[in-house]
Amino acid sequence: MSEPAGPVPRIKEPHLAGRWYPAAPDALAAALRDMLAAGAPRPGTVAILVPHATYEYSGATAARGFAAAGTGWRRALVLGPSHFAALRGAAVLPMTAYRTPLGLVRID
Repeated sequence: MSEPAGPVPRIKEPHLAGRWYPAAPDALAAALRDMLAAGAPRPGTVAILVPHATYEYSGATAARGFAAAGTGWRRALVLGPSHFAALRGAAVLPMTAYRTPLGLVRID
């Protein structure tokens, strides 16, 4: 019997696809493209802080932040609230990837 090649993937499913943002890949890609086009890279940007809510409410604001960051970064640190449990302190998501309508985003 052989050992598995690596840990079993643990995927965070997109529970809000179709409600907070488009679930169809083409529609999501078009929405992102349109929102990101409204912003521009800002040289020297080393960090951004963006809101999270439905794309209808905060997508344009968040997209301007991501556009300012440009495309040269390799890693993002995502901080957010717990919507499902009361926490004291911080928690780390025990997943290996997020599933999105556009594919998997690896978590390291």
